[in-house]
Amino acid sequence: MRSGVKYEKYYFIKVVLVCFFLSVFVFPIQICAAGEIVAWGSNDFGQCDLPSPNTGFTAIAAGYRVSLGLKTDGSIMVWGDNYFGQCTVPEPNTGFTAIAAGYSHSLGLKTDGSIEAWGDNYKGQCAVPSPNTGFTAIAASWLHSLGLKQDGSIVAWGFNYSGQCIVCRSQIQVLRPSRLAQDTRLA
Repeated sequence: MRSGVKYEKYYFIKVVLVCFFLSVFVFPIQICAAGEIVAWGSNDFGQCDLPSPNTGFTAIAAGYRVSLGLKTDGSIMVWGDNYFGQCTVPEPNTGFTAIAAGYSHSLGLKTDGSIEAWGDNYKGQCAVPSPNTGFTAIAASWLHSLGLKQDGSIVAWGFNYSGQCIVCRSQIQVLRPSRLAQDTRLA
């Protein structure tokens, strides 16, 4: 799974039957049709030290010095740099359908359409706006996060220095809307 794109796990494993590559920074990780992960490259923080057992994965994501794997049972395994807590999945670690990795934070989409976020929250990238329901896909970037709602709207939150959390006029739903109202670019 690539951040922000949702694939049905059985479609991905049984129909596509190919490996895909995800390269982030200096270490690529790969998930093969058998549900096993392969990782190589820089391993300064253990981001290539694969979890055991290395089976039953349906999706992967790679952040900065951290790797995530979504298991068939809906749990998430995370390994690598945990300086900001980006490897500490909130309990209960069950019921996840998608994962995304940012620079120093991680996201998980739950079966009920809510988002769990953990790790560095320096710029609000882990503060999912209310209502935290109805999400169908997630994406994480450097210091911001995004969620796609069932109605097709996009919600963005976190660091907005360059306007990365401004979606479009009719869909502005960000963490700090009062600050956006003062932004003359929206006029």
